[in-house]
Order: sequence, then structure tokens, then C-alpha cells
Amino acid sequence: METNVRHKSVEQPAVGRSIHIALDGQDYEGSYTVDGPTLTVHSLTLGVRVSHIGDVAPEVLAKLLLAEMVYRTKSSAHNGRNGTESEVGSGLLYGQAHERRT
Repeated sequence: METNVRHKSVEQPAVGRSIHIALDGQDYEGSYTVDGPTLTVHSLTLGVRVSHIGDVAPEVLAKLLLAEMVYRTKSSAHNGRNGTESEVGSGLLYGQAHERRT
């Protein structure tokens, strides 16, 4: 007996949804897609970020990731590095970026 197994994205291709945020008096835009538990944020000027959705509303997570992309780009530009980057996950969301050990 043959079983036809198909990935969810084959059945329903991911459709990008627009997002807009305003930070420090500037507007930023991007789009996000959801494919199962994975959310991907795309920005022409800032790059791409991918994260696990978890219990957060996809649009809220997408805006947070876009804001992180903005701040990382500004920080990288300030330090003389190329600010456009592609990353997987979000350490800040899961508490990995700012752990304190006492």
C-alpha cells in the first residue's frame, strides 16, 4: 500500500502578508509567511528572519522580528559591519540573548 505524503506548503503555498512598523520616527515595511509552525519575515532592505511561531500571534511575532532586524541593522552599521543579514530563530524571544547568571 502506497501512502502519498505531501508537505503542507505543497498543498497551500505560503502567501505573504504585509506588515508595517514605525521606529524612531521612521517607517519600515516587510512581509511575512506562515508555513506550519514556521514564520518567515522578508524585508528588501533588512533581510530575512525565520522563527518558530509558538503561542504568539503570527502578525505580532512578524512585527517583533522586523523591529529586531531594524535594530540589528542599525547596530551593525554603527559597528561598521554590513547590516543586512539572514538568521534562523530569535534568541531574544526565547530568553537566550539576555541571560543573566548570578
